[in-house]
Amino acid sequence: MQSDAVQLALGDPVDAVVSLDGALNHLLTMEQLLIAFERVGAALRPGGRFVFDLFEAPHFRHWNRVSVADEDDMIMVKRGAWDETTGAGTRRISGAFRDGAGWRRVAQDLTARHFDVHQVEAQLRRAGLRRVAPGVTMPPCPCGSSESGECRTLFEAVRDPTLD
Repeated sequence: MQSDAVQLALGDPVDAVVSLDGALNHLLTMEQLLIAFERVGAALRPGGRFVFDLFEAPHFRHWNRVSVADEDDMIMVKRGAWDETTGAGTRRISGAFRDGAGWRRVAQDLTARHFDVHQVEAQLRRAGLRRVAPGVTMPPCPCGSSESGECRTLFEAVRDPTLD
């Protein structure tokens, strides 16, 4: 299943929810992050697990550069701006790729925010989720902008059954 994190609603509780590749970095306020965590908590059975990652500031620093990929079947340009002071930024990805009918243009604007680990943990607790040690390790980030440990943080949280 795929859903907007702040609108997640399931009919029956589940054992796990997963959100990877920094998807939650695209929520721009602590309030939106809390709502997403509350939605996840409501979707989980007591003891259910929530696994997610968040990109750290080093991941976003390359947004201040322009990059171009030029291959036989696609061309892509990425350009943006990252503000270290606010921990937020925007990025435009545009280009074209070859499909069965010819060339197709693409364009996407992204916004993202860095969330401090302590703020994330506080919002998890407010939503009835308790952070636990992840049961898996994070592979290196595909962005190539930094070492894996500096680029993103893997979180695992459990719906606290004592809160039911």
